[in-house]
Amino acid sequence: MTETDLPRVLCVDDEPNVLAAMERNLFGEFDVTVANSGEMGMAILSRGERFAVIMSDMRMPGMDGATFLAKAREVAPDSV
Repeated sequence: MTETDLPRVLCVDDEPNVLAAMERNLFGEFDVTVANSGEMGMAILSRGERFAVIMSDMRMPGMDGATFLAKAREVAPDSV
């Protein structure tokens, strides 16, 4: 199975170590994309990229996780 065949996951967190851990743990099972802020996550989604799953930290500066996930739902309603 190639990387393009894997389900896509968007991970959003302001902590670089957490994002690195997510990438390591999900590697090989998912095609992982990371964003270090809600704003960056929205920029990725606004480009039309599709994800099976979107995961977010709840406490981030600028845009908290609840706000990010609400906006992500509007842009990517088929993502879980």
